[in-house]
Amino acid sequence: MKKISMAALAAVVIVSLAGCGTKERDELKAHVASLQQELTNTKSTLATTEQELAQLRDHVKIIEGERDQAVAQTSEMSNELTRVKEELAAKARKRK
Repeated sequence: MKKISMAALAAVVIVSLAGCGTKERDELKAHVASLQQELTNTKSTLATTEQELAQLRDHVKIIEGERDQAVAQTSEMSNELTRVKEELAAKARKRK
């Protein structure tokens, strides 16, 4: 009788431990699933951010090109202004 009681007690302990393990495994599986979903969302956000970054870089290149053109035009206009001022000064000197 004692052997049967001990075997029954051992069976109850083993079943209890096995039940806890299942619960913990289920919790871990749920946590892993949550982390996988978070990783998927993060990858999606990263892809979107990389696309936006590429668009911004393209926009910066366009703006830099426009800036370079404006600088070149400003330089040309400055040179033209200097030339016109010199011509005006020369004409003013001739009039005197």
